[in-house]
Amino acid sequence: MNKSKKNTNIKTNTNISNISNIVSEIQEIPLVPSISKSIIKKNKKDVNLENIEKYIYSNKFTHIYLYNNIDNNSIKEVRLAIDNANKSDDINNVKVSPKGIILHINSPGGAITSGIALMRIVARSRVPIITYIEGISASAATFICILSKYRVIAPHASILIHQYSSLSMGQRDELQFNMKISEKMYSMMTMLYRKHTNIPTKYLNELLEHDLLLTPELALKYGLVDKILMPQNSLNIEKYFNINPEYDLSKIIFNKKTNFNNIYLYGESYWMENTFTKSLEIVVKLVDIIQKHKIYNNNKTKKNNINSIISKGGSKPIIFHISDLGEFNNIYHILPIINILSMCPIPTISIIDGPMSEIPMLLSLFCHKTFIYHYAFITINFVNINESGIKLGDVLYNTKMFIKLIYKILKTYTKLPSEIINNIFKKRYIFSAKQSVKYGLVNSILYD
Repeated sequence: MNKSKKNTNIKTNTNISNISNIVSEIQEIPLVPSISKSIIKKNKKDVNLENIEKYIYSNKFTHIYLYNNIDNNSIKEVRLAIDNANKSDDINNVKVSPKGIILHINSPGGAITSGIALMRIVARSRVPIITYIEGISASAATFICILSKYRVIAPHASILIHQYSSLSMGQRDELQFNMKISEKMYSMMTMLYRKHTNIPTKYLNELLEHDLLLTPELALKYGLVDKILMPQNSLNIEKYFNINPEYDLSKIIFNKKTNFNNIYLYGESYWMENTFTKSLEIVVKLVDIIQKHKIYNNNKTKKNNINSIISKGGSKPIIFHISDLGEFNNIYHILPIINILSMCPIPTISIIDGPMSEIPMLLSLFCHKTFIYHYAFITINFVNINESGIKLGDVLYNTKMFIKLIYKILKTYTKLPSEIINNIFKKRYIFSAKQSVKYGLVNSILYD
């Protein structure tokens, strides 16, 4: 988005059926204000997060997950987990100090009072806590990060801050009293953001009036995080596949091999009450597999390539079995899994067992190898992108951010021609197994 332009007029002759035209015009509106380098505060935190990508999922830390709305129940669960992580262990009658904590966050927000309470719990922890935005940290969830000494964000995650909202009803004096409470809450919010971020006051009020998804780059610029984690180099994993040709699953020998870590993404129902919970099940399983990986358990290994490590008893390749036309129907249901795959030190493979929709397809593209059964197919339908309850300008900005993210993924990880990519938000597509190979959505076809 070009923040240097100040023109706030939208042309009235915009063809509203062409979302690309809408986005190209709305980008001239400075919804997210620019910050001059001269007024960005120096971060005085003593933060050393060098090479954290290598160990973010390791057993060097205690892993705690906040994958839910911010309310009294989620506070209680996280508080108990932090309290337990602060306790020393007795191993062979020797006191062992507690490990550092990684607090994984993928939350749409919730009650501001609960968010503030959890913020203090994180700040009081005797054991250092790294708050890790793994998917989205929105609304009240942002308070949990700002007082943490170590704050990192995944490469495809985002943050949303906005103003306080409440429902009030009653007589005039009650409404006046509730308005005073709202003003107090808003003052408290702005004070916390001013003190613990780099957002100048004159820009903060404007940001809070919107519902805008901030990219990792903007979150870093505004001082909401201290580091963006970078995807890891997969050269060793490519070498592993070359050394171990039996993991070419299109060969018949695959049917005789069972030494895989299997994860199943089979659609259970089109609508789920809490798909964040389904994401969490997969995230926890992935992290558990990575923690058992030899690269984390033996730092003295001289041959530090993926083949020697796995051959000595480390984790075997992870296989995602996918047949899903609706369970994961929002990109934020799979972004945490995508972020883990982009930094996963273990070979990952996806097998498309049946029909698959566009959201799990994005996840599949981040696996090192992808296979599809001859009868399966892939559907892509990004035509209907909508958000309700927020301002039109914010919807357009957020839509633009999603468009850029999906364009980037498709251009980087597929061979889809420009004609299809440029129309991906206007037309619906169904690709057969052969077409999926042709367009680089998968590596090869499996036959019964």
